[in-house]
Amino acid sequence: VVPENIRLVRLQIAMQQNDYKAYRADLRKTEGDEVWQHNGIRLESVTSGKGTMVLPVPAGILKNGDYILTLSGTASGRTEVVGEYSFRVVRN
Repeated sequence: VVPENIRLVRLQIAMQQNDYKAYRADLRKTEGDEVWQHNGIRLESVTSGKGTMVLPVPAGILKNGDYILTLSGTASGRTEVVGEYSFRVVRN
């Protein structure tokens, strides 16, 4: 649930590996419409190769509905999908 007065939603994802220098996040509606993209993401709190990714998503772009977040790792000029996460947004 995202209250109407919130400006920023922080999505936190625990990563089991830190195999890439940087990551990219693509957020789209389940219907396929892309709503947000963020490049150059680095993991926070890296310990023993694991870390946390924090994504600051503007709350204004999140409407009621279902979303898919795709994370890609980038290294040596190549990009590879490392995970997909689905979630539902309810605005009140």
